[in-house]
Amino acid sequence: MKLRDRIKPWAQNLAMHLMDDLRPDTVVDARGDVLEIGFGTGLNLPHYPSEVRSVWGIDPMTTQGVGPDARAALDEMHRVLKPGGLYLFIEHGRGRTETTVRWQDRLNPAWNRFTDGCNINRPVDELVEQSGFELTSLDEFKGKGPRLISHLYRGIANRR
Repeated sequence: MKLRDRIKPWAQNLAMHLMDDLRPDTVVDARGDVLEIGFGTGLNLPHYPSEVRSVWGIDPMTTQGVGPDARAALDEMHRVLKPGGLYLFIEHGRGRTETTVRWQDRLNPAWNRFTDGCNINRPVDELVEQSGFELTSLDEFKGKGPRLISHLYRGIANRR
């Protein structure tokens, strides 16, 4: 087993736990049948409200050979979302300060290779809107961890 193969799961687990305190407020508006993209190890499950009937999860990191890009994934989510359904999300992405953005752009190629396709410099709000969603709520803030990966977008969107 290569060193990378031993370090990567540990680093991903650490990164996911940095968002633990943000999970309840992110999924509080979930209702009915939920499709969770980026399911990981199911860390959101204890936080879903009782109005959730079922949760289906998929995670790009465990889907061999898929490597879904953000735009294609958002387009597909928009396509399958039921009328009246909501897209609830929390995602790290492009910062708002010039220094952070410059470093994110500089380091993203290496980050992308190490994390099997994750990007630290995507403008999440723009990607969501470009896929046909209407943002009804959006918060941007610094989460825990290094500034390069801690600019967070939390929002609610619906189909236009």
